[in-house]
Amino acid sequence: MITICSNKKGITIDFPAKIFKDYLVKIGKDSGEILDDVDIDKILVWTYDDFTAGKNSLDDLSDICNYLHTLLKVSNYSDLEKALHYGSELSFYIRDIKTRTDSFVSESMVILKEYIEKIRNIEKCEENK
Repeated sequence: MITICSNKKGITIDFPAKIFKDYLVKIGKDSGEILDDVDIDKILVWTYDDFTAGKNSLDDLSDICNYLHTLLKVSNYSDLEKALHYGSELSFYIRDIKTRTDSFVSESMVILKEYIEKIRNIEKCEENK
């Protein structure tokens, strides 16, 4: 569950537990198991793909990014950490309408998309070996 405060008002958004559990099943993990960066990459790609296909909301995408961000073991601001950080901010900035919001939201989506494409390219290279 995440609480977003914008314009001195707060809204609470429930974590998309069923969606996340479905992703865990796809990688063969239970909710109590540790996820490594490869698992996090897979879940991020599926979350992004489901969002772009209209299956998940922006809040689902943002909330899952936020949760995955908390699972990272080391904070070195890697590309993965950057993508998760920007993704986790989307729920707030889409509601905090200011002049910089439009550019921040689109910049965040571009950062996410570029990371997803990077992961896909790595997977293609590994398949072709």
